[in-house]
Amino acid sequence: MATIKAGNIEWIDAAKGACILMVVLHHSIVTSYHIPLSDHLFGIDFAGVRLYELISKNLAPLRMPLFFMLSGFLVQRSVNSADWRLTVQNRVVNLIYLFLLWGAIQWITVSIIHKVMTGDWAEGGKFNAIYADDILEYVQLTIIGSTSLWYLYALPIYFIICKLLSPRPWTAIAILLLVHFLSRRYITVWPTTGIFANAVYYAVGCFFGMRLFDLLSKFDKRTALLLALSIASVLAFGLLGVWGGAATSFLFIVLSIIFFAWIQKKFELRSLRWIGRNTLQIYVIHRIVLEIPSVVLASSLVTDEFFLNPTVVTLWCTLYPALATATVVMVCLTIWRATNRGMGRFLYQAPELRMLAPASKLAQ
Repeated sequence: MATIKAGNIEWIDAAKGACILMVVLHHSIVTSYHIPLSDHLFGIDFAGVRLYELISKNLAPLRMPLFFMLSGFLVQRSVNSADWRLTVQNRVVNLIYLFLLWGAIQWITVSIIHKVMTGDWAEGGKFNAIYADDILEYVQLTIIGSTSLWYLYALPIYFIICKLLSPRPWTAIAILLLVHFLSRRYITVWPTTGIFANAVYYAVGCFFGMRLFDLLSKFDKRTALLLALSIASVLAFGLLGVWGGAATSFLFIVLSIIFFAWIQKKFELRSLRWIGRNTLQIYVIHRIVLEIPSVVLASSLVTDEFFLNPTVVTLWCTLYPALATATVVMVCLTIWRATNRGMGRFLYQAPELRMLAPASKLAQ
C-alpha cells in the first residue's frame, strides 16, 4: 500500500483549517449577515453579497464532503486494523459524549442569550435542537441528529459502519454511495440529508485515502488522468440531465487536495495548520458565539436605522462575513485556552472509561 511521507501530510491540517473556516463563514452568512439583507435590503446587488453567496452555496459540495473524507482518513488505521476495544473510547464514546455535552451547552447558552438580550426565549426551530422550545423537543431533535452538531452525531455512526464493513471496502462504498443518491433524492430535511449523504466520503477516506492522497499530493500523469476523469464525470452527469452531486464533490475534493498539497510546499501556512489541528473546539463553540451578533448586532443596527446609511450598507455587505469568521474563530480559541484546564478539560475530552481498556492502550 502506498504511504504518505510525514513531511507531505501537513497539507491535511491546512485543508482541515480551511474546512472549519468555511463552516464558520457559512454559519455567519445564514445567521446574522442575512438579517438586514432579507428584511430591509431585499434585492440588494452588492458584489460582496454575490461573492459570499458563491462561497456559501456553490462551495457546499466541498465544505463537508472534504471534512468527512479527511476525518475518515485520520481514523483509517483504527477502522482497518485496530481492535474494537482499543478504538471505541476515542472514536465512539468520546464523540457521543461531546455531542451530548455540547448539545446541552449550546441549547442552554443560546436560550439564555436570547432571554437576557431580548427579554424572550429563542423562537422554536423544528430542525435545530439549539432553538428547541422545551426539554422534550430538545431531546427529540437531539435523538435524530437535528442539531448544529450533526457532524459529531454522524462520525461515530460512520466509524461503526466502516469498521463492520472493513473486510469488504468496495461493498461499503457501493452501499454508502447508494444511500447518498437515495438521500439526495428523497430526503429534503436538514441536516438529515447531510448525515446520510456524507457517509460515502468518510468511507473513501477510511479505505482509500492513503492511496488517493499520496497520488494527489504529487501531481503527475496519474493525477492528471484522475482529474480529467473527475471533470468528465461531472460533465457527463450534466449532459445526461442527472444530478451529479457526488461527482461534483469528488471533483472539488480532488482539486482542493492538489491545491493544498501544492501550496503547502510553497508556504508554511502555520496559522491555517494550527487552526486545522484545533477544529473540534472551534466547531463546538462557534455556533454559540455567532448567536450574539445574530441577536444583538444585526438587529440593533436595523432598529437604529443604521442601514439607511449607504456607507454602513456597503461595509456590511463587503466585510461582515469575513470579519465575523476571523473574530469568531479567535474568540473560540480564546475560550478553549481559558477553559481547557483542570475540570474544564472534560469539556473537550470524555473521562476515560477504564472498563473498556487501560488508558495507555486507548487509540490516540
